[in-house]
Parts: sequence; C-alpha cells; structure tokens
Amino acid sequence: MQSSIKLLYECIDHGKKPIEDVKGKDLVIVIGNTGAGKSTTINYLIGCDMYRNEKDNIAVKNDSKIPPIVNIGHGFVSETFIPGVSAEYNGITYADCPGFKDNRGEEINIANAINIRNMVRDAKSVRALILIEFANLISNRAQNLSELIKISTKLFNGEESLKKNKNSLIVGVTKLNKDIGTVHYVKNMKSLLDKYFSDSIAGNLRDRVITFDPLEFIIEGGVRRDVIIDMIKKLNPIEDHKKMFGTILLDSDLKMLTEASYKISDEIDNILNKEPNKIKIEDFILVKEQFEYMLYFNIIEHKGVESLLKHIENNIASKFVSISKEFTQLYGEGKIEDADRLFDLLTNSMQLFNQEIQSKVDHISLKKYKESLDLKRKTTKEENEKEKK
Repeated sequence: MQSSIKLLYECIDHGKKPIEDVKGKDLVIVIGNTGAGKSTTINYLIGCDMYRNEKDNIAVKNDSKIPPIVNIGHGFVSETFIPGVSAEYNGITYADCPGFKDNRGEEINIANAINIRNMVRDAKSVRALILIEFANLISNRAQNLSELIKISTKLFNGEESLKKNKNSLIVGVTKLNKDIGTVHYVKNMKSLLDKYFSDSIAGNLRDRVITFDPLEFIIEGGVRRDVIIDMIKKLNPIEDHKKMFGTILLDSDLKMLTEASYKISDEIDNILNKEPNKIKIEDFILVKEQFEYMLYFNIIEHKGVESLLKHIENNIASKFVSISKEFTQLYGEGKIEDADRLFDLLTNSMQLFNQEIQSKVDHISLKKYKESLDLKRKTTKEENEKEKK
C-alpha cells in the first residue's frame, strides 16, 4: 500500500503543472474513450498540418508550421498519462483528458480524476467536445456509445444538468471513411441515440453531432477546421462549472482510495500520538504534507474520505490544544526553557495549517500569556540584579 500511495502522490504532483496552465483561461475539455482521436483532434484544431503515415494513421507532419501540442497514440492504451493542456490558440485552451476506458491502474485513475476536477475548477470557463469513433457507433449494439453517454451524463452530474448545458458541448464523430458520405455517419448516430437512450439524452445530444476529417478531405456533410473553431467559440460556457464535473472511477479505484486514506490517517495519528516533549516541527511538516494530499482526495467527494479528513482535522487541532495546555503548565511550574520550546513549536506548527484548525486554539491569548510571563521574568531579573548591586 505504501508504494501505491507514493505513486498516487507522484501522479497528483505531475498534474499540477497543467492545472496551473489553465488558470483563468477559457477551456475546452476534449472527452472520449481511448482511440477516439482526442489528441489528433486537438492538434488539428490548433492548426497542425496532418498526414496519413506509413502505418495508415493520421499524424502531424514533421515540417508542420505549428508543432503538435499532444502526443498521438494509436491503439488501445491511452498516450495521455495526465490531462494534457495546449497553449492558447484563437483564444481557446484545450485539455486532452485521458481515455476513460483506459485503465492504467487505480493510482493513475484516481490522480487523473483529481487533476481533471481541479483543472475544471481553476479555468475561467469550460466547454466540452465529446468524441466517438464511428466504428464504435455500430459495434456491440452501440455499447461504446452507451458508455460514453453514461460518462458524459456523470461528468455533467445527471441528465437534467446535461440538458441544461447542451449548448455548451459538441459531439464529434471521428475516423471517417472518406468513401462514405458523412451525412450517413451523422444520421446513423442520431438514430442510435433515439433507439438506445431516453428521450432526454437523445434530445440533448442528437442536434449537437458533427463530423470532420483532420486531413480536410471534402466529404458530404462534414465540417472543416475553421467551422469547428467558430462553433466552439459560440458555445455557451457551462453553468457553474466549478461545481459541475463529477468524477469517473471504477469500484476498484474507490476501494484503493479508501484504503490509502485509512493508511494516511493511521500514519498521521501515529505522529500526533507522540508526547508533547518529543514531537518536533519536522513531524508537523510531515503531517501537513499528508493532510494536503487528503484534501486532494476529498475532491472526489467520497463520504469515507470526507469522514477521515474531518477525523484528521480534529486530531491535529486536539494536538495543538494539548500542547497549549502543556505549555501553560510548564510556565506555571517555572520550567521556562521547556515552555518556550513548546510555544515556538506551537506557533510555528499552527502556521502550516488552515484557519479552521488554527481557530481551535486561542493562540492570541497564549501569546499574551507568554508575553506577560516574559515581562514578569524580565522584571524579576532586573530586581535581582539591583539587589546584588
């Protein structure tokens, strides 16, 4: 479990840079299962010159005037290890979200869910481009389409919210056969929406469907890059996007998240159980680091994590209260050096944590108490010196 927690921490830290890159920007999140062409689409939309390589895959030309922003993966495993973020092009910043059906392990799944949620929260505005490969529309009785719609519905926190924000998203059908008119693709998808899904979902998405070709072949019914960009710019921002996006995790991911949270909670408890005269500032720094990761975990909005986080907050606050009482007792007993050490430990450690935890201890009164005792000690020392003279 310890190695899993370490990997989870590293994955969360690895995602902090992309999150910084979207702060205050207009963001378009590109969503789709692995292989839907998310990376290809982003590179295409920012203006890269595309071609079909010797493996019959679409790629960015080596001499493209605009270099690719994200790596293009071809196969069943997503190239996107963390949410990738493009530079701002035409006033739009794109986020290439990892493939939701791609399972690289619980640690990476959890970290990606946390990082995507944080990315959305920090953006100025958010719109969505949902992609699906046409081959997946007609396979397994539209099972892949069903999974994608379930993901989209969960991301929007339910059908009602999806319906409310339908003008904030576009559904793109990718990987076309240039020999078949794309009107066929679009009509096929709309009929599948009507056939397999509730009237609410079908009504939300059927008029949001487009199709395109990154190689810019002229195909009946398709739209070109400049049209897509114009459509994206005209999308309404998702309402209250900071609270909107849910997280997509498997049961195994949630189990690992719970186990990791309990492990972290136990480690923090072990540190805080040290006697006041043995605990050091380094211990509280370690507690702070663990506590901050628990705050990241809490973004998942899991009741178990939320409960453990509250437990940790209470334990940290209780430890500070315990130290403050010990400090007062030592001063009362005249053990000045020990009391001063505890006071410094208390004030320096409390600054590491949020105001809610700090408020549990009346450190202002403690400071005044110490100042009063220091003054008394100084006065006594001066009087003793006078007597000696």
